Amino acid sequence: MSTTSAERGTPALADPARLAAWPDTQGLGAGAPLEHRFLSGGSQNEIYEIRRGDLHCALRMPPAYARAERDAGIVREWRVIEALGGTDVPHTEAIALCTDTAVLGLTFYLMGFVDGWSPMQTSRNWPELLAHYAAVSGRQADDIDYYRVLARWKLGVVLEQTYQRGGDSAKTRAFGPIVLSLMRDAAELAESSGYQG
Repeated sequence: MSTTSAERGTPALADPARLAAWPDTQGLGAGAPLEHRFLSGGSQNEIYEIRRGDLHCALRMPPAYARAERDAGIVREWRVIEALGGTDVPHTEAIALCTDTAVLGLTFYLMGFVDGWSPMQTSRNWPELLAHYAAVSGRQADDIDYYRVLARWKLGVVLEQTYQRGGDSAKTRAFGPIVLSLMRDAAELAESSGYQG
């Protein structure tokens, strides 16, 4: 498994050698060489595949340029995943959390690796993506229009509440036209959809 490099335009771990030493302190694949590769990420978080001995997991962390406040968000995500352990809710395994910024510069956590796909990393068109989703998830996709209408309507409601509470803030005032557009799109899709419920 190759290490990604900045020359190829993909993020690289700040210090793989420090990361390789950290799992020893957690009893994870002790002493084995660390292999890693960038999987996905952007403005929110980066995800790397990690292999070390019998450990195969995903590392999730904010991008290197993220502000320190983002560490709290990573800890919240970790707590949710950890709390789901032992429940019937589908989730990935919580493996370890590292809040020591001396390791990679930011807080990160390790979670179970799920070999999956992202619609953001494909050139497929919408019908192909929907068919692929139905095939790999085993879930019915016939009612996707219902969820598209619901998503636009719910996002419109959330943004409208923010707009109402925003006072004279220029940022929240900008939500006004977006709210109207989302509600209009939801109504038009509901009217034109062949979905019968």
